[in-house]
Amino acid sequence: MRRSERQTCGGYRSLQYRRQTDGRPAVASALLGDSGSFAQYRRQGLVPAGRHRRRSSGSPAHHRRQLAQARRSGDRCRHQPHRGSRPQPPGGRCRFRQRPERGFCHHTGTRWRRADDHRLSDEKHSDCCQAASPRTAQPIGGRMPFNLLKYGLSPEYPVEVDLPAPKELKPSYDVVIIGGGGHGLATAYYLSKYHGITNIAVLEKGYLGGGNTARNTAVIRSNYLTSEGVKFYAESVKMFQGLSNEFDFNIMYSERGQLTLAHTDATVRSFRQRAEVNKHFGGRTEMIDRQQIHELVPSLNLDPGHLPVLAGLWHIDGGTARHDAVAWGYAKQAAKRGVEIHQLTEVQELVIENGAIIAVKTNRGTIQCGCAVQAVAGMSSQMMKKAGIRSPIQTFPLQAMVTQPFKPFLDPLVSSSALHCYVQQTSRGEVVFGGGSDPYPLFNTRSTLDLKESLLAHAIEMFPFLANAKLMRQWAGITDMTPDYSPIMGLSPVKNYYLDAGWGTWGFKATPICGKTIAELVASGGKVPELIRPFALERFSTFQQVNEMGATAASH
Repeated sequence: MRRSERQTCGGYRSLQYRRQTDGRPAVASALLGDSGSFAQYRRQGLVPAGRHRRRSSGSPAHHRRQLAQARRSGDRCRHQPHRGSRPQPPGGRCRFRQRPERGFCHHTGTRWRRADDHRLSDEKHSDCCQAASPRTAQPIGGRMPFNLLKYGLSPEYPVEVDLPAPKELKPSYDVVIIGGGGHGLATAYYLSKYHGITNIAVLEKGYLGGGNTARNTAVIRSNYLTSEGVKFYAESVKMFQGLSNEFDFNIMYSERGQLTLAHTDATVRSFRQRAEVNKHFGGRTEMIDRQQIHELVPSLNLDPGHLPVLAGLWHIDGGTARHDAVAWGYAKQAAKRGVEIHQLTEVQELVIENGAIIAVKTNRGTIQCGCAVQAVAGMSSQMMKKAGIRSPIQTFPLQAMVTQPFKPFLDPLVSSSALHCYVQQTSRGEVVFGGGSDPYPLFNTRSTLDLKESLLAHAIEMFPFLANAKLMRQWAGITDMTPDYSPIMGLSPVKNYYLDAGWGTWGFKATPICGKTIAELVASGGKVPELIRPFALERFSTFQQVNEMGATAASH
């Protein structure tokens, strides 16, 4: 569009409007370079004199300055609509003063354009749309914020409630779930959705999703060593991919891939075997060479001193999700189905009679239960002690840290078991560092300086340009590690007391499938699903461990 067109008051939109309203020929053809002149259309009364002339300063800023000057002097804007016989555009005002073709529907709470079309196409909103018609509506930026505020505070506005108001504990429940993190909430959700069990109490000693769910780095993957592990976590990855649609709530799942680096010939051989196991059981994992690694992550240093990168294990299914969104998605959907979620409710004692659990004592009183599910993450060993169960679990702190935001440079998650480090960049640009757990057992979430020094030294070997990055946060969680680095799921020596424990550093990625299988276990009265049968507690006494140590030491 030429400058003369842009500076014509009303512009092409007004010309179209004239053609549509009175049927006379519009000046669009003249504007677009057809035969004829402005004088011809001016003689016909279609264009007011002076509207078409080029001005040296015809920008919107120029018109705003003129409008401000006119207001100060009390004069009218010289861009008031032409008062001749020609029809006026909607609202009859200069396009630099307001856009009268916009409006606001008080029923839907949305803005709309071309009010006449909207009013005709939606008769049930005719009252509110007529009230906000172009000739009566206030311009956006005028009274609109007050209208929004009035609508938001009116009784008609549907107030969204995340969770129902807290209730008093009932005397008894069919199922009591100890732990209000991702696993406990997922179990409650699948029990209520697929099995029709809604008389459920989820007991959380702190706040919903405020334990290890809030402290992990939200890695999702299925590239494990054993067939049992690959099958289990591959199902979880598939479920993660559909959670946002299932919840109608965005968990911000992002499939980014995971790259695990091989620094020795022995590691390359083990990675080849691991890739074949993954392919056989549905995981998308393959070996890639140095050139492919460089194309995938150009900023990665392939020769970090004494440990050059020889190859890599590329796991396409690797991804991330927002841990708090996952927890709240499960909580909201479970609450809609009648599940009670009680925060600040600590389980202090388990009441067991004749080898079966019958009640749970809390800081708010004692409640009877038909069965109980333990899903307390890092406190698993202590809760099992209350049930009188001998546990193979040891508890270690696990630390992570995050830098200031950078421009995007790293899409996949990059990990190295030889360097005991993994690096990923969040959607906000922050760079997250993590590694193995602390070398000593401890129930503590304080971060330490020595781990920061060793972890960052290895991370800088991988990405040297991060040497001057500023750390913003450092935190720690509590991990319950088993001897074979695999979880404990299923039955316990106590009747009707089901275990969901020993998740170490790999609990978040199993949230959907663990909740689903534990729900099947509870609903069936103790029939263990085939998918979790290898992870039973009794495997430690029958020497049937599921050894995943090489797959979880630093990759998480």
